Amino acid sequence: MKVLIWTDVFPTFSETFVRDHITGLIDRDLDVLIYSSKKDKSNIEALKEYEHYNLFEKVFSEKEYLPQSFFIRVVRALIILVTSFFSTKFLFYMRAINYSRFKKKAISLRYFFLLNYIIKNKINVIHAHFGTNGRKLVFLKQIKYPVKLITTFHGYDVRIETSYARSFYKDLFDYSDAIISISSFNKEKLLSFGLDQRKIISINNGVKVPEKPTLFINESTASIEILSVGRLVKDKNYKLAIESLRLLKQNQPKLNFLYHIIGGGNLLDELKQQVKDSGLEKNIVFYGEKPSKFVFQMLNKCHFLLLSSINEALPTVILEGQSVGLPILATNVGSIQDLVKKENGVLVEPNIESFYKGVLKMISMRNSWTDLGLKGRFQVINSYNQDYQIDKLVSIYNANNT
Repeated sequence: MKVLIWTDVFPTFSETFVRDHITGLIDRDLDVLIYSSKKDKSNIEALKEYEHYNLFEKVFSEKEYLPQSFFIRVVRALIILVTSFFSTKFLFYMRAINYSRFKKKAISLRYFFLLNYIIKNKINVIHAHFGTNGRKLVFLKQIKYPVKLITTFHGYDVRIETSYARSFYKDLFDYSDAIISISSFNKEKLLSFGLDQRKIISINNGVKVPEKPTLFINESTASIEILSVGRLVKDKNYKLAIESLRLLKQNQPKLNFLYHIIGGGNLLDELKQQVKDSGLEKNIVFYGEKPSKFVFQMLNKCHFLLLSSINEALPTVILEGQSVGLPILATNVGSIQDLVKKENGVLVEPNIESFYKGVLKMISMRNSWTDLGLKGRFQVINSYNQDYQIDKLVSIYNANNT
């Protein structure tokens, strides 16, 4: 079976779930290709420790199947049509250039050459990450080309106004073979958008669970190590976390703590200025984007994971933290309440009063950090094991193959 994974940009540091999806398929002997809007090595470090999968060699972009010159497109399209005239492919090619249906996409021959690439590579299943990408591939179902189309909704793609989403995703919902929801929050949003419940399949992203976590929390340590991992963007709400730690230092000046932030984004300079203004330069460290190995080293070094987001679906970083036995302090948004409970962490509202109280509560529970972490790890093992989630995906690919 040949599977095409369609995503925005690959590789990236912030979407390890896409990389893990792909490697999971390869581990199960599936042949995989990866579409990315661009192919360059600017983020190649995100694949560190995964070189043996040769993932970058599997990536292609539009430049690799669509001639840049329109004249050359026309000439090659005519050659393809002539050579396929007596085959079943001819009808699909003709449907892809139906102007009345596809307008500019038909005239530009973009659909034609994407179809040609899919035919040449004998793609059986296309799995798009994010609903916005799934929409780009609906035409294949509209021209009745025999390929299975599956789309996973993750986060930003469900955070749009409901009435707009109903029209925006209508064709995708109508023509898709399956829509994957990674959380209960996403499922509720998709249903509100008008998706038929029979098409929704709930599959969490999942994470690989270390057989023996290396985390051994020293609950009596003099210094508290705190970690956040995520893009430095508005939705992650790092300003709230920093302000809470400013209050912590102000009210408990003798408490030693170090807050580690892994991630890159357009708010870096602004957040650094906030840290400086708050007198926290010795307490907060920014690392930028880092590969998974470094992230897990930090997960194993710190005492608890902190997530201050105002928008989330099902954050993979929480699962990663729990997989190594790390207690979690997080805001009650999206489906985080499915992951963080009183047995394994502290759940708070995304405002300064609640979040600061949450920080104090987590610190006051330092004698229970190990117990909280082990309960979170047990939850991941039982409900969010990546191997189980990948097996479920493969079973969908194999079901009633087109």
